[in-house]
Amino acid sequence: PKHERPMDCAELMENGVTESGVYTIYPRARLAHCQSIDVYCDMETDGGGWTVS
Repeated sequence: PKHERPMDCAELMENGVTESGVYTIYPRARLAHCQSIDVYCDMETDGGGWTVS
């Protein structure tokens, strides 16, 4: 599925993730060798899908 390497929390939300929490995202997922980072995703405020550093 697309969300195996999500670029941000909005993409996670588009793929059905609805709980706020810490998730691994790949901000440069379109590059061959991208680094992952763990971020807090706010899935409740103003419709959700917010990446919080």
